[in-house]
Amino acid sequence: MGEMAGRENRLAAETSTYLRSASHQEIDWYPWSSEPFERAEREGKPVLLDIGASWCHWCHVMDDGTYGDSEIASFINMNYIAVKVDRDERPDVDSRYQRAVNAMTGQGGWPLTVFLDHTGRPFYGGTYFPPAAAGDMPGFLELLKRLHSYYTTRKDEREEVVRSVTEAVTRTDRYDEEEVGAPEVRAALSKVIEESDEINGGFGYAPKFPHTSAVEFLLSQLSAGRKEALGPLKRTLDRMLAGGIHDQLGGGFHRYSTDEKWIVPHFEKMAYDNAGLLRNYLHGYLALHDDEYLRTARGIVEFVSRTLSGSEGFYASQDADAAPGDDGDYWTWSSAELAQVLEGDERKVAVLYYHVHGMAEMHRSDRHVLYRAMGVGDVSTAAGISQEDAAGLLDSARRKMLAARDGRPRPGVDRNVFASWNGMMASSFFEYGRVTGDAVAAGAAARNVRNYIRHAFEREKGFRHSLSGRSIWGLLEDQVHMLHAAVDLFEAEGGGDIAEIADLSAGLLGGYASPSGGLYDIDLSTYSGEDIGLAAQRSTPVYDSPSLSPNAAAALLLQRVESVFGDENAGKLARSIIRAVAPSMVSSGAFSSSIFIALDQMVKPLPVIVVAGSGESDAFGELKSAAGSAYLPGREIVIIDTGEADAGIYPKTMQSMIAKSREEGRALAFLCRGRSCSAPVENASGLAALVGR
Repeated sequence: MGEMAGRENRLAAETSTYLRSASHQEIDWYPWSSEPFERAEREGKPVLLDIGASWCHWCHVMDDGTYGDSEIASFINMNYIAVKVDRDERPDVDSRYQRAVNAMTGQGGWPLTVFLDHTGRPFYGGTYFPPAAAGDMPGFLELLKRLHSYYTTRKDEREEVVRSVTEAVTRTDRYDEEEVGAPEVRAALSKVIEESDEINGGFGYAPKFPHTSAVEFLLSQLSAGRKEALGPLKRTLDRMLAGGIHDQLGGGFHRYSTDEKWIVPHFEKMAYDNAGLLRNYLHGYLALHDDEYLRTARGIVEFVSRTLSGSEGFYASQDADAAPGDDGDYWTWSSAELAQVLEGDERKVAVLYYHVHGMAEMHRSDRHVLYRAMGVGDVSTAAGISQEDAAGLLDSARRKMLAARDGRPRPGVDRNVFASWNGMMASSFFEYGRVTGDAVAAGAAARNVRNYIRHAFEREKGFRHSLSGRSIWGLLEDQVHMLHAAVDLFEAEGGGDIAEIADLSAGLLGGYASPSGGLYDIDLSTYSGEDIGLAAQRSTPVYDSPSLSPNAAAALLLQRVESVFGDENAGKLARSIIRAVAPSMVSSGAFSSSIFIALDQMVKPLPVIVVAGSGESDAFGELKSAAGSAYLPGREIVIIDTGEADAGIYPKTMQSMIAKSREEGRALAFLCRGRSCSAPVENASGLAALVGR
């Protein structure tokens, strides 16, 4: 055993779940800071950088099998300075070294394994490495020995590699503003449809990720009359909800599918994926009137409320595995396990519906991933019972199977609350509340947003990356998504304090502006990360990867702020971002959909539905419900309780409506686009006519 056996290393003091999980290892790990790089310079050693996450299956495999090997640990301690980073805690560090490894190898992902000089510049990298050679992969100990020799004996060659990689990664992205409009939106739609899988839904081939922005883009274009969007849209929503990527028992979605049919997932569940998918299925329900989409959305809310929620906010993720060596055992079923829980017709219909028979989907021959192999009608025919009986049996089977699964050792939950993901989920919970009238979901979103503002917001800096006091400031995606959530909170509840924060949007985001018109991912004036290696090199994030691009999310936010608060500076910055980014992204398909949602909204101003009335009146409740059930892409819904509202915090168009509602003692609604507003209506049918339903 190595010299650290029997005691914890310095990672034990960290707030990161991922870092603490390695605190028992024999390796003398450092968290990311200047200290290990200073030591590397003093001792003339290379730096080994490991970047991973608590939810990452292969990170745990490498931690247990590779870094858990005593001989490997001893060699690292003697010849390297080892640094471990949680990619969720430090997305700024992760994104730069992902680009470096991609430039060197064409690879990326987690775990990310990078070899650096003492300045933090990379000279070699990859992803997972086994302890001993396996197939085309070298054994890690042999690789460590070769790279140490290379580092110490071939300095000139190494310096050339370092220089070229660093130059490739730090090259400034250049975007020039151009006039763009409807033709680019149509071209982008054609590209997204071209990339769609005509058989299985989704975009591209295996591994297959839920491109939630592409789904929203298809929804918005279908609403605009582009009927060619319907097939790819409906196929994607239907196949995902029927697949193993969808947790058929507990609701919510896993991160991605390893196959093109959505059957075998990587089992981790991420807050950001589920936030985007919640919006997809809510909007799919509104646009296509499919109750199954609403049930899927409800399942996401139930999963998040049960597993990813706490008094502090929305948690980051749930792991794929419950223990080392686990390969989805919590989520999968053997025929024997099913027989212990169900019997008779109940078992028969579950076996057919979830495909717990024949060849198993996992590497182990007895583990089945649950997916909907047959519709309820086909199950009833095969089982020789009525469709009503089959549906009832499947419902009771699901509840029993979920209860039995809950008795298994559960995968861990990363209870860190990160600004960007907390904001995404809060916005989606607000939308769920608007669409369904669920006050509990909307209330949870409101509490979480207010708590984050209370503990991790400063007017001059914006939002800190996490609720942990040791986390960093100055990341674009944190500002954008928490400001989106602040606008949602204002629309739902009002409040001068929230209006002030939302009104800071253009000013806060202006600090991220690049000369090209897009936004950098960090604001150097507020960024509190260490200037080590590539970490403080700014980039312009423009791709949906596959979650929303920070630049597109910023443009969408600024459009909302202009529409709801009348802030012309916000609108100007939004147009600058769109004109800089969109022209070069038309051919990027599903990886650029969000910027074309923003471009479409630049061409056609956002619809803003305003409902004003007394919080106690039935008419006010009816109008709120009607507003929530209206599907207009990008629509804003501002709810004003005239009995409590401070009219002065609203734009003049809304102030006049508040006054009219108060004077006449009745609830009213109206619809605005840009500077033009409709005459008020006072019932649901009138509002439905306004929005074109």
